[in-house]
Amino acid sequence: MHDEFFKLNNEETWVSLNSKEQEKIALKVNDHLGNDFTLEYAMKYDENINLNIFSFRHEKSGIVFNLIPGGTFTMGLSEAEKDTLLKLISLEELQSIRFNISEMEPSHSVSIPPFLCSRFPILEEEVDKLIEIDYSVDCPEFGGRNDLDIPQYLSFSDINKILDITKYRLLSEAEWEYVYRAGTKTLFYSGDKRPNRKIAKGLCLSVFDNKTLTNQNSNRFGLAGLSIGELCEDSWHNNYIGAPQDGKPWITNNKSKQVVRGGAGALWPWQDAQEWLLLLSAFRMPIDRLEFPSCGMRLSISLM
Repeated sequence: MHDEFFKLNNEETWVSLNSKEQEKIALKVNDHLGNDFTLEYAMKYDENINLNIFSFRHEKSGIVFNLIPGGTFTMGLSEAEKDTLLKLISLEELQSIRFNISEMEPSHSVSIPPFLCSRFPILEEEVDKLIEIDYSVDCPEFGGRNDLDIPQYLSFSDINKILDITKYRLLSEAEWEYVYRAGTKTLFYSGDKRPNRKIAKGLCLSVFDNKTLTNQNSNRFGLAGLSIGELCEDSWHNNYIGAPQDGKPWITNNKSKQVVRGGAGALWPWQDAQEWLLLLSAFRMPIDRLEFPSCGMRLSISLM
């Protein structure tokens, strides 16, 4: 680990640096990653702050990783968010569809070290460069027949094959919520109001071949497609009592039952069955609640 990486430990320190200082550290990150990676570009996805996001391409697979500065955030459904949610939908309605708020509680402070996160969920063309997959496994259909750059749902066996080949890892659940919120403290990434259809469509974007549209629908960390449903490293727990506060995965012996985050994008276009609830920043579910015997994945690389 390079001595200057500590400047990535929190967003406040990172944005206090000028662009040349940020680029200098990004180049050292590229050196740290080795010859398999190329520093491709830096972009601001939030014009209101000096938050340059640097992107690195893995040459063999084409997977693009964004450099995510560390920070401390409140994970889970806060009391304020819970009050806001219950103004949008009653507790009785939530209970009638078996939507359990307690699974997202209690909210707690978590500190996340800086890391690299793939900009998109793993895409079809990236998977094709790495493994031959089991196409018999049922999965959602993203985009149309001729669309490029769409997510690939994978069997859990194929997910493990990709992890073995790349030597990278899934995000911890805490890292996933950190990058999903991307500095927001609201019920949804888009705010506290129930997302209208236009906003929801952008949040559920699952075709990434239009650069302008993709950038418009990326969050302030430059990540897109976070709503498609992605497997995390953590074992499933019914609530956050006893959860770690250091951003590491919370793993028990029940490794066969992992956490999935997101999922609204896998059901788009919605059928007006309260799918908007799956866009909650704190929403989580266990593997066995998925509609498919497969799941999306996003890769990460530790820096510390």
